[in-house]
Amino acid sequence: MEKVVIPAVVSPVLACLTPLLAIYLAYVLTQRSPSGPTSRGFRIGRIGSASLVAPAVCDRRAGRSARGM
Repeated sequence: MEKVVIPAVVSPVLACLTPLLAIYLAYVLTQRSPSGPTSRGFRIGRIGSASLVAPAVCDRRAGRSARGM
């Protein structure tokens, strides 16, 4: 029982705390930096992230349409 209950409790807590910590660190590290380079860096990061997510979404949709769903 303990092999199921402990991960079931710990995983949602970690799933909430990890992004919270990442966002906090990004805020603290960029708080005093000049806005121009910081905005450019975040923009490049968004473009890079979107370029990695888009093919995954297209692959999923292509598989769905190939099966006739």
